[in-house]
Amino acid sequence: MSISLEIPGTPAPWTAQMRNAERSLSFQRMQAWQEQIRAHARQKMGRRAPTAGAVRLDVVFYLPTPGRAPTGAEKRRQWQRQHILRPPDLDNMRKAFSDALQGIVYLDDGQVVAGETVKTYIDEPEGLTVAWVLTEEYM
Repeated sequence: MSISLEIPGTPAPWTAQMRNAERSLSFQRMQAWQEQIRAHARQKMGRRAPTAGAVRLDVVFYLPTPGRAPTGAEKRRQWQRQHILRPPDLDNMRKAFSDALQGIVYLDDGQVVAGETVKTYIDEPEGLTVAWVLTEEYM
């Protein structure tokens, strides 16, 4: 089985829940993004049960290019190459994403045994997370 998800919105990295006994704003953003992921995954999976086997999870995180970035094509590419090294952290975006798929696509994110993860910029005003979740027996 192979599924492909396209989730609109800006990716939100995994973050700790509590800060001074309150949920931080970044945690709330992450939770909202995870709910979007879950809704799309449930719709895509339909009545299929989560897989119990090994999973390959390939994810591309598209970050919106801010309005302050240069407008010329070459200057914009240079800006993107420089700024891709800054937060949000790729590992934390993947963690938030894979956690959201638990119980829907697979039983536990520990089943993810392979995959490629990329972050890049997109010129669209809204970010878009595209994920290819290959749930065939991987090994």
